[in-house]
Amino acid sequence: MMLIDWSQDASGISEALGQPSWPGFSELLEGQLGFEDVVRALADSDVQLIPSGKSVETRGEGLDADSLNFALDALDDVYEHIIVVARTDAGRALFEAIEGRFDNGIMLVDAAAGQAPPPAGSFLGFEVDGISLFTLKMTKETEAPQRRPRAALTRAG
Repeated sequence: MMLIDWSQDASGISEALGQPSWPGFSELLEGQLGFEDVVRALADSDVQLIPSGKSVETRGEGLDADSLNFALDALDDVYEHIIVVARTDAGRALFEAIEGRFDNGIMLVDAAAGQAPPPAGSFLGFEVDGISLFTLKMTKETEAPQRRPRAALTRAG
């Protein structure tokens, strides 16, 4: 399984997993490094990680859809499961750039902060079809120590 940290401000999942946030996906997209330079194995698991890298522009013309699709297609040829972890705005920019080429979408909703689940058939603000959508709801009761949430899975749509 491949885990891609699509963080734009070094607050992504890489450092929480004990890995540096760079070099990573941004250096791969820019052609500065290859897959062998950015893929990291997570200890005691079959999971591999590509950190976000220094910075991937997510606004305006910043995301190169061709490069993104090429990299994701290459990973898809090697890995059975690819999970991209992103905050909402960065995830929305990626989702739009690759024209929704995901099989599943999972939204993490902080119920304690008053966040509402997305409407059925909606992912990151887009109406979608042909994608399995799930919502994970965090509540105060499901928070584990060190603010790592546990969540209940509910199907949306």
